[in-house]
Amino acid sequence: MNTQIRKGAKSFFDDINFPRGFSRSGEFTIQESNFLNDYGYSLQQLSNGSLMPENAEEVRFADVCTGRELAQSFAEKTWMKYISLASPRKYENVYGMGRPQNNFESGEYYLEL
Repeated sequence: MNTQIRKGAKSFFDDINFPRGFSRSGEFTIQESNFLNDYGYSLQQLSNGSLMPENAEEVRFADVCTGRELAQSFAEKTWMKYISLASPRKYENVYGMGRPQNNFESGEYYLEL
């Protein structure tokens, strides 16, 4: 995997969303999980703006993270996959999007059969 993106200063882990690691989550390939471990820390810093891009590939990656470009490279697609899996899930039920709204405080609750 050839990339001009800088390797992370330390290994990248997300113990909240992937407590057993990227490789054991079943969501990422071996290549993707190794890439996230090695480059994820610098990718995270590039995406949140705390690390300034130094080359064209890092500039493009930052543009993908802000939505100005579509993901094309392996690094961009892997990071977008990670972001989509790590972001909070939306609730959807038979009544529509979101959790059902209950009005228990006013005493207006009942059981529909």
